[in-house]
Amino acid sequence: QQQQQQQQQQGQAKKNKNKKKKMTKNSKDADSAKVVGVLTDPAAVCVAHGLTDAAAASAAAAAMGSNDEITLDGDDNSSSAPMRNAGTSYVNWRHALVLDWGASGLTLSHVKRLGSSNVLSIVETTNDPTLSGRTLTDLLVAHCASQFERKCRVSGVLDSKKSRARLEAACEVAIRTLGRATSCHVTVDGLYEGMDLNVPVSRPRFDMLCGPALRKAEAMVKAAAKDTLSAASAEGGGGADGGADAATFDVVLLAGNVSLMPSVKAMVDRLFPAGDGDDLPAAPWRGRSDIPPDEGVAMGCARHAASLVDPTRASPTLGSGGDRRRFWRQEAVILSPVSVGVCTLGMNDSRSCPPVTLIEAGTPLPAFASKRIALNDGAGTLGVVQTTEGNKEKLLSRIDDVPSGTQLTIELSREGKLSISIDGGE
Repeated sequence: QQQQQQQQQQGQAKKNKNKKKKMTKNSKDADSAKVVGVLTDPAAVCVAHGLTDAAAASAAAAAMGSNDEITLDGDDNSSSAPMRNAGTSYVNWRHALVLDWGASGLTLSHVKRLGSSNVLSIVETTNDPTLSGRTLTDLLVAHCASQFERKCRVSGVLDSKKSRARLEAACEVAIRTLGRATSCHVTVDGLYEGMDLNVPVSRPRFDMLCGPALRKAEAMVKAAAKDTLSAASAEGGGGADGGADAATFDVVLLAGNVSLMPSVKAMVDRLFPAGDGDDLPAAPWRGRSDIPPDEGVAMGCARHAASLVDPTRASPTLGSGGDRRRFWRQEAVILSPVSVGVCTLGMNDSRSCPPVTLIEAGTPLPAFASKRIALNDGAGTLGVVQTTEGNKEKLLSRIDDVPSGTQLTIELSREGKLSISIDGGE
């Protein structure tokens, strides 16, 4: 018995030693893996379709533009209105709609390009978890189970966990097939009590089953287009009716496996039709044809990571013990050395109030700020003020006859170029 106990103790000690070695090896491998970038799903889709370079996309979180209103002369009213540019080219785009319809639901993201730079800002995101891929699968599962029970004169097929799991797997394959073919068969051998299932499903039948979900998704897209166009109309850049219009978004991108359905593509084509002469504006750019919707997020992340690789340095292997941080490109972050703000000017350029800072010192460049100006007198003269170390202020420019409610946009490039626009103009 003592010998047996000693053998058991030795075996247990050997197992613990091997486990410790394995944990140490895994920790070394984990240390060699570094997080080199973080992208949201809409930003990754935009990067995949080439709407921005990856270096600018990595700085999107730090350079998010604000559309809040600032008040001068003591007026505390506030509102929000993004600028609009009705260009339809993907080179000079301003507003993009990313329709991500996948397993987690339908997500609509309004992505805005900040100024003339390639920095992205997510203006608004709308999500509906009830319109998930699993919901569409459950609709086809219920249809096939109903046809099977009616044909075989049985009941309780979906009460069996095994039968339900097998039927769900077959329906998922059928949905992917219907994205390429006009019809298919849902087939399961020995589904329930030894009886086989073979249900033909056509694309029109599946579209009819998904009709309520498609109508709900269409209403969400219309609401997103209406909100964006209404905000643009408030600045004088959109239509007067505030309805859904193809000119609302310059780019419309699809993502997610549900977006592979022809009915979803037809819905987007119907909501954003191509222009015909002067009757309708040109249709929004629909992205690159070589980017599958279900792979857009992954390809965008891969493209972003590839842009961070330094091509002049070889990547060390995991077992070589080399410093993998040298594999990634090291770039110096340029910070703004001064603060830039605005104030109201009186006679002889006298300042009637302290300047309100729009771009603070130490902000990563390029920096972008968009604010709505509220004036008590209805109109006035604005001054653009630069503040250096020691609170030394310098008047850079003055803008005469600025009406209250004006949208002021300031952009400071990496080269130090300051651009100022009023209501989207120069």
